[in-house]
Amino acid sequence: MNKLLPLLTLTCLFSCQKNIDELKPDEIIPVKTAPAPEPEIDVAQTQTMIGQHLEKVQAACDAAEVRHRVIEVDGESLMVTKDFRPDRLNFKVQAGLVKGVTKG
Repeated sequence: MNKLLPLLTLTCLFSCQKNIDELKPDEIIPVKTAPAPEPEIDVAQTQTMIGQHLEKVQAACDAAEVRHRVIEVDGESLMVTKDFRPDRLNFKVQAGLVKGVTKG
């Protein structure tokens, strides 16, 4: 009997809920979500990072709380996700120096 009590309780709870198709239009409350604000990353400023040491650029990004990742080292592409993140910088590195910066 003790094992059936939780099952009986769940059955009662779910049977009391209305199906979405049974709801009247005035019972449905629309959910509004605001779009996430896109962080400001100045593309012109990112070009000043080219030619600098990667460690220095990464430290500056960390201090400014800017997401970043290295996508290429010495001409070899690294495994990365394909998701576009407008608040993230992608670095291409050659011999420890940043040779390219893209947003996303």
